[in-house]
Amino acid sequence: AGASIEKVTQKTVSSQVGRPLRVGDKILARNGKSAYEAFVIRVRDPASNEKCYKVHYHGWNKRYDEWVPIAKVVKILPKNSSEPSGGSNIKTT
Repeated sequence: AGASIEKVTQKTVSSQVGRPLRVGDKILARNGKSAYEAFVIRVRDPASNEKCYKVHYHGWNKRYDEWVPIAKVVKILPKNSSEPSGGSNIKTT
């Protein structure tokens, strides 16, 4: 029984590390029905309260870099972690 990935908020993610996401953070981000290791390469703070993060997926061509809302961030990874680069077993519905 876990929280739905859809319900992740900036507050939830920030509470994992005690701060908002920053450039250089290693995260697990949803892309389609799986989640992949990615790095935050830019942060955009639009007029609305929802920040967006430009991410680069580890091992992917940079043409797949994309802006993602916090709702697509599954978790923050330690910089020395070795999550599988081919995706995790996390599936979304």
